[in-house]
Amino acid sequence: MNALVAQVLPLALGAAVSPTVFTAFMLVLAGKHARGRSLALLAGAALPLLAVGVLCAVVFARAPSDGHDAARSTASALIDALAGAALLGLAARQLLTGRGAGSGSKRRAGEAESGDATRAGRFFGLGIALMVTNVTTLVLFIPASKDIGRADVGTLVQAVAFALLLAVALAPLLVPETIYLIAPARAERLLQPVGDFARAHQRSIGIGVLVVFGVYLLVKGVVRL
Repeated sequence: MNALVAQVLPLALGAAVSPTVFTAFMLVLAGKHARGRSLALLAGAALPLLAVGVLCAVVFARAPSDGHDAARSTASALIDALAGAALLGLAARQLLTGRGAGSGSKRRAGEAESGDATRAGRFFGLGIALMVTNVTTLVLFIPASKDIGRADVGTLVQAVAFALLLAVALAPLLVPETIYLIAPARAERLLQPVGDFARAHQRSIGIGVLVVFGVYLLVKGVVRL
């Protein structure tokens, strides 16, 4: 269990660093009907991660192992290397174009905010859209889920490890939501400085995460090929 957590936790922390999602979530918390809307957005954001994570875990858990250990190891290493290359490619694109993600997410949050306040489905859909377009989180979530699926541990340990992965990846939403539910009157004062920092340094943070974890996964995959 400890070895699996140590293997997955760095990727989970990288997946959690998402200034774009955090900024959009803060806009929803600052708006009307924040409790219902933010919970709907959180549920929507969790759905793509659940789908991707469960699919990866099940595929690798059910892959035949007798006589195929080398093939499974090569496939795992190839996924890591491709994920690393994809992250580095995204970092290069952002550096060359001078553009980062975020404006589209803010626009979608504003559009949802201006809609019917009683329709939680609008914010559930926003959560799905935010996570589906959050490539960094998804690219890091896939190899982490793969590592859980192929780990030689019991099903219960795998479930606990996946729950930890999901919770950490959703921390930019879970933490503000928890603070808001416990102390709604103080939530804005506590979270505003973090939100301001995330908005001000969104591009730098995003590129840093892409480069660090891109190199990590690329090296991890290449040395095992």
